[in-house]
Amino acid sequence: MKFKSIAAACMAFAVLFTSTAFAAQPAKDEKIVLTYDKAVELATKNNTKLSTLEESIDYMEKNQEITVESMGSTAAMMSDPETRTMTMQMGNLLTSAQTLETNIQTSKYNEDLIKIGNEYLVKNYFNGIKLAESGLELAKKNASIAQDKYNQDIVKSRLGMVSKNDLQTSKSAFDTSRNTVEQTELAIEKTYDSMKTALGIDTSKEVEIDYEISYEPYELGRSIESYITTSISKAPSIKIAEANLDLAKRLKNISTYETAVYSYLEKENNVSSASRNVKDAKDNMKTNITNAYNDIKTLETERESLETALKDAKTTYETAKTNYAVGNVTSLTLKQAELGVENAENNLVTNAYNHDLKVFAFNNPSILGSSN
Repeated sequence: MKFKSIAAACMAFAVLFTSTAFAAQPAKDEKIVLTYDKAVELATKNNTKLSTLEESIDYMEKNQEITVESMGSTAAMMSDPETRTMTMQMGNLLTSAQTLETNIQTSKYNEDLIKIGNEYLVKNYFNGIKLAESGLELAKKNASIAQDKYNQDIVKSRLGMVSKNDLQTSKSAFDTSRNTVEQTELAIEKTYDSMKTALGIDTSKEVEIDYEISYEPYELGRSIESYITTSISKAPSIKIAEANLDLAKRLKNISTYETAVYSYLEKENNVSSASRNVKDAKDNMKTNITNAYNDIKTLETERESLETALKDAKTTYETAKTNYAVGNVTSLTLKQAELGVENAENNLVTNAYNHDLKVFAFNNPSILGSSN
């Protein structure tokens, strides 16, 4: 079943995007109803990586002030011909000041990435849980029908109407369907526990998610090339790479003030490396955006086939109802036809949630590299 992979994916995202601390929660026997916005708020509030980053930015800003003051004092000393030996110290201070400025800037971009990652994490959990719960209902009905068939085959076997092999096949189908129900229930429970941990909720609390989506075909409204250009110019991940390139270029120009800290060739290499990183980041984002857009369109095309399949399933069910009314088919056949309709409906639900997740990632392309 897909539900095991859903639980594993959600827990993987918890490792990638969150590190949490537990907050005060309602009484143990009180059910917590989580909306999407509330869950995003909790994910942000309980993310220790985010709070640590904020503390780091505050520390670097204070350190930057001290460095700038030191640069002023050093510059004053350098105005005296007898203290010109301070050039290396000035170079170190300039390097420190430039590095701090870039680190503060990139840390703020990382804040944006973590916040986007938190929201994507919540959407993965919510979509995964809703899909699994929908699948569970289907699995229970399938198990019920499999049990009915097995019970019928037991009776037929006693009458010599069903072979031992066919009876064993029926029993195996029933056992498999029951196991699917149990495994799906376990996967849902694990996903809920993983989500609670990520949001800072005690795992002993009962949680219910208040969340629905509606399917709408995605309209980009412009060319994919235009969207890619705009996305690359705004993406925090690209801005980080560009800031590091800018820093490498600025540090290369500090050679006037220093002697042995870094060689000019080393600085040239740093600039080349940072430049390649920018190009790679942009190329990867372009590829990821293009692939995500194609995935969205593929899901929309698949939906057309799924809608046709639902119509066919409904036709089959109506035919079964008519035949059952005149005694031409058994109640088991009718239940199987009804299950066919529900299975087709569930396939559309799955398509809608997958489409919703892909659209979110497409609209926030900085997370595309870690969304698979």
